[in-house]
Amino acid sequence: MGDVKDIVQTPYLLVAYTITDNRKDSIIIDTTDVKVWAERFLQKDFNDPAWKAQFNEAVFNDQTTQTYTLSYTTKDANIPLKQADITAEENSNKVKRIFVRHQWLSGDTVYFTNGVWKPGKSFWISTTKKFQDTVTQTQLNYIKWNDNSPLPLLSNDR
Repeated sequence: MGDVKDIVQTPYLLVAYTITDNRKDSIIIDTTDVKVWAERFLQKDFNDPAWKAQFNEAVFNDQTTQTYTLSYTTKDANIPLKQADITAEENSNKVKRIFVRHQWLSGDTVYFTNGVWKPGKSFWISTTKKFQDTVTQTQLNYIKWNDNSPLPLLSNDR
């Protein structure tokens, strides 16, 4: 993804904001950290025929906003990536948002993640862990490098 290359080459102030069970924190991070977080969005290329064959594809055109959304939903329950939606401008094909949803099992814990990538600005990943005894823990990580907008879910205690 071009954003990761841009982040590595441009001296942005990289900030990671984290909320874990209502505890808030922020830290300055480096490009290595961004690459690790970005992997959730970059795992596979839907243009690869072998990968694309494992997903159902749907296209929704929203004439009101002049955008379209490519939606990919897995056919295989063993694939952690359950859904990816890519919203782009109708005329320029410029990507506006990427949404991803993952689910996987590790030991006695089920992980659910949702992520949103705002090209050229920021991304966030929400992770919920459900343990065998049904105790859950949720963490929101918001990575920002070129975005002056307010932080989602960090401006108040909703």
